[in-house]
Amino acid sequence: MKKKSISKPNMGFLSFLCCMSYFVSYLTRLNYAACLVELQNALQISKSLAGLPVTGSFLTYGAGQLVCGLLGDRLAPQKVIFTGLLGTALCNILVAVFPQMNVILPVWCVNGLFQSMMWPPLVRLMAEQLDEVWFQKCSVLVSLASSVGAIAIYVFVPLCLLIWGWQAAFFLPAVIAAGTACFWYFHTRDLPDRAPASASKRSFDFASLFTVIPLIPVLLAIVLMGVLRDGITTWMPAYLMEGFGVNTSASVLMTAVIPLFSIFSTLFASALYRKLKDELLTGGILFAAGLGCCVLMLFAHGRCFWCCILLMMLITGCTYGVNLMLISRLPKYFAGLGMVSTVSGLLNAFTYVGSAVSTYAFGAVAESSGWLQVILLWLFVAGSASVTLFAAQRRWRQSEYRCK
Repeated sequence: MKKKSISKPNMGFLSFLCCMSYFVSYLTRLNYAACLVELQNALQISKSLAGLPVTGSFLTYGAGQLVCGLLGDRLAPQKVIFTGLLGTALCNILVAVFPQMNVILPVWCVNGLFQSMMWPPLVRLMAEQLDEVWFQKCSVLVSLASSVGAIAIYVFVPLCLLIWGWQAAFFLPAVIAAGTACFWYFHTRDLPDRAPASASKRSFDFASLFTVIPLIPVLLAIVLMGVLRDGITTWMPAYLMEGFGVNTSASVLMTAVIPLFSIFSTLFASALYRKLKDELLTGGILFAAGLGCCVLMLFAHGRCFWCCILLMMLITGCTYGVNLMLISRLPKYFAGLGMVSTVSGLLNAFTYVGSAVSTYAFGAVAESSGWLQVILLWLFVAGSASVTLFAAQRRWRQSEYRCK
């Protein structure tokens, strides 16, 4: 990665801006999932119907990642992020004002599109404006910011449910997002305009991402990561309510322990990577640890309330560590090809393929077969992902286009 010309203090402030914007994007993205059980009760709808807006937003977010990844290598990234923040603010206001599913479903799908304007240009901005040291710091800090955002929403939403009602869980984050968009644009408008890195002299085309580079197994592992991470986080309140009789507000509040532990998981994964110097090996080990937790979950299910919470926290914590390896770190290898945003969008898109599948599928399986079958699915997913990364590790290390 080339040395950048902005000063060290400016790199620090830019890192803060990146963390702030990504934190706020989580407030306006996860609030629906946090309100899912309350919306199901308030609108008198089924689990599967209540989960459809989340599924739809995951799909549009994933598709948008591909488009915004390509655009993020061609347009000013700070302007794309500004548009995304304003758009998600508007979508959240519409959900609060029009509490009907025929409005919420399309609006939340559009919200997924605006949310997709955040990550790919953010990674490009980090890669172009920060030096190697600050890029490594910022990639960890942004991951931590997303965890803090998830914690904040799972603490904030129960307070809204108790004091103001579920509409406030959409209106207040919208106001914060609009203010953040203005703050972001004011402080990033004068950043040096940097054209995307020129392509490598080596012959390369987009198809080589799947032929020369072993991205297909990486993408499969990313899909499975999304299945575990967002599937468990979305349905944990329902699991606690139905399995242990916890009320709605308390079950949502307890879900905040998942992103809380993810902070420590991200730091642990970063330390493990510094020892192993291999993203795929680190990810495979983390998935294997999640597999062990899934086995223990089978024995704790229906018997030990706090054991179940701890194990779900550990499983999702492992996926946050994998996310740091596969989503935050891998795109930097493509800086020499001028494809940081493109690859970042591609990788992140596949996360939400898994998220979309799990949000609907876990609810459907829980309704038809019970939560034990859902836990068995978690076990299968974690094991498959671990094997996939271990199998792809050698080829990835030998890949010609890993630009160091």
